[in-house]
Amino acid sequence: MKVYRGWDTWAEASRVLSRYLPTGTTPHLRRAVRFADHWGGRATRYEVAELLVREFGVTELGLLTAGLLHHLSEDYPCTMEHIEERFGTRVAGLVDSPMVRLAGRYALVQRLHTYPTVESQREIYHETCERFIPLAVATEPVFDELFSSWQHAFAYLRQPVDHLGAAQQLVAVVHHDRFDPSGRPAVEHTRAVARLTRDGGGTPEQQLAALLHDCVEDTELSLAQLIDLGVPSDVVDMVDALTRRPGESYEDHLDRLVETPPAILVKRADIRHNLSAARLARLDESAQEAVRRRYAYALALLDRANGPGPTWVVAGPVPTPSAETTPNAASDPTSDADRPPRSVGVPRQSRGEAEPGGTNSGEANSGEAEGAADSDEAASVIPESAPEA
Repeated sequence: MKVYRGWDTWAEASRVLSRYLPTGTTPHLRRAVRFADHWGGRATRYEVAELLVREFGVTELGLLTAGLLHHLSEDYPCTMEHIEERFGTRVAGLVDSPMVRLAGRYALVQRLHTYPTVESQREIYHETCERFIPLAVATEPVFDELFSSWQHAFAYLRQPVDHLGAAQQLVAVVHHDRFDPSGRPAVEHTRAVARLTRDGGGTPEQQLAALLHDCVEDTELSLAQLIDLGVPSDVVDMVDALTRRPGESYEDHLDRLVETPPAILVKRADIRHNLSAARLARLDESAQEAVRRRYAYALALLDRANGPGPTWVVAGPVPTPSAETTPNAASDPTSDADRPPRSVGVPRQSRGEAEPGGTNSGEANSGEAEGAADSDEAASVIPESAPEA
């Protein structure tokens, strides 16, 4: 699924758009931006401009102007008469054209998972499938592939997320534009942890928790939304235990985690994958040492609480700390001072700064929602097959 993130400012947008558009076009588009700012704000107009230009090669001034204004008559007190008075009859008509309506809809729903309630997500999903996808097929077939990919990515909204297939779709969406500290797509880690959990004898419920273990801590999802999505309550309990809460020390987090015994195997799988040689190799030496110390401490605590775990967890270059001592503040692997960043942001090029003819933001991130294969790193740790749905 392709995601178009737009630009933060008009200065950024115009700098990129000027590479694609005829000379003199962007100053005219600036008029539309000022008009939209006057009536109420940014909304999704930059995403629409990016989609029209980079996905479909639109360069026509009237159509791009309409794309920048498409949201005003629906979301703000601006009327079509206001638009017609300022930009003319043709632009006003294009605002309601299938091309602009479909571009506006895609910009609206491409990050549907960030909407505050699952109920609203499902309503918008079904409305888009029932009204806009048929419109695309009938009037603008160029949108058909774009919406088909989106429809598949968010198909988990049609059913309870109580099995591995639906959970795979959910994590592919919520981790779509996230990368771990080593620079790999975050979704690869969740899939690898699920497979390690399976190979360690985990139940389907534990495998579900493994797929979802980073969703609450690192994405927009909440525990309440997981419940509303139909995730079984025992799986939600495990995800809660695996989620480090704001302001919670690492030691307190682990103490709370061991109170939910089924989550311990998932945590061990998480640690095992984080300690894989290929994953550590992408970090510098100081970060590697911090990771090893942190997880040596965690494994010792889990061993004391639950006994040794599967062989794949305790094998490997993991130093063994003293079970009787807790590290002091200067050397405590639970200290936030030593903690590697949880995630890094979207690479700069995925925000719309590729050169003309290069990979666009959607293409840079496409494929995850369709269940793209994991990296060689993940394959080197566990079997290549994904958890069965």
